[in-house]
Amino acid sequence: MSAEDLEKRNRALHCTVNQLKDRCKGIILVGSLAYGDKEEITQKSDIDLIVVYDDIKNCIDRYFKDEAEASHLRSNSYDGYLTKQTANIDGEKIPVSIHNLNFNALQRISYGNNETLAYYRQNRKNVTYYSQDFDGINHAFVTPARPISGLNGERRIDSISMEFDNKYVIGNDMDKLLSGAKILKDYDGQIKDCIDTLWDNLTLRLVEHCYKHQIDLNKENRNIGELLVRRPRFSDQTLQECYLRTQIGIDKALTNIHNYTQDKTIQPLDFNTILLIGQKKLSRR
Repeated sequence: MSAEDLEKRNRALHCTVNQLKDRCKGIILVGSLAYGDKEEITQKSDIDLIVVYDDIKNCIDRYFKDEAEASHLRSNSYDGYLTKQTANIDGEKIPVSIHNLNFNALQRISYGNNETLAYYRQNRKNVTYYSQDFDGINHAFVTPARPISGLNGERRIDSISMEFDNKYVIGNDMDKLLSGAKILKDYDGQIKDCIDTLWDNLTLRLVEHCYKHQIDLNKENRNIGELLVRRPRFSDQTLQECYLRTQIGIDKALTNIHNYTQDKTIQPLDFNTILLIGQKKLSRR
């Protein structure tokens, strides 16, 4: 991509953030603008944002002008709305994908548990996703979706994480946030807390996987970034950031395990209890 095209996307990003910042709790840049080299960004590349709200319904009137659609969203519970818009920069319409997300849903993603989130997607789309387990084995999965009668949109169910062959597999939302996500707005620090917690929980699960399957942790050679579906398009900087996050997370996990096992009243080693302790700390922030 030329320097001019990249500059247009940065201007489009700035304009979009200024439009969205007034009602939300925080804004996160994900996608190729966050994790890729400029060579990875093409004229087909859109801007990908996660916009977090204390109450997702506060953004209904911003995106949904059709009254039937707006009424459906006001009367039904969703964890997020998947929307698209364009930013007009010097006559070029630059696509912007916006994942509007309840803060409670972001917290649940940061825990990394095997549960689901419900999203409303404005335009129906069938996609097969891929993700790897901690052994680097690729797994394909599809997000179930149900058309909404009388509307163009669909109710989509996304798994935060999954199990294949009794092995932990990262879901699509986790993958996005782990792939070089950049926090653009964070009014009370809770967005950063959630992303930090996501890394802590995932590296603890990595240690658990090695413990459970009697695999050498081989800490210095571990990098969660190598397991992410967007890895082939990562910049060197993004991959290095993932490596540092992984190393810090493993160190924290080993410290937590050491402290836990010193308490003789709680035996044997129980990773679920260690994860629960961390989740309770986050929910109290």
